[in-house]
Amino acid sequence: MSDLPDTQPELYFEPASDITLSTPDDQTAISFSHTVFVDAICRRIHDHFDKTDMPSDFTAAFGPVFAQAIDNALVKFAKGQKEHGGDIRDRDLEHDETQEIMDLFLYRVTKQTQAKVMNVRI
Repeated sequence: MSDLPDTQPELYFEPASDITLSTPDDQTAISFSHTVFVDAICRRIHDHFDKTDMPSDFTAAFGPVFAQAIDNALVKFAKGQKEHGGDIRDRDLEHDETQEIMDLFLYRVTKQTQAKVMNVRI
């Protein structure tokens, strides 16, 4: 059993703001489910990093952020599934992945270019 304290209310993160819920009952279910999810992730991170020299204040802060990143990915995936429909397994995922990698590369180059342009003193 982990010696981590139960998830504190301040560790709760709301689902991504662009997702709307149909009823307050849905919000209650998602809030409870999300809290349990964050707690489970935090406990698992604690189990993995407890035996390392990783500072405990970092792992305590890392857990909720990591859990929220996973939840955000799931929200985005579900939103895309709802918008595009069909079965993702029927898509050419090799092609889609290659396109995403190229986009990511171009975003990175653009971001680096912006940093250079923004840092130029006149």
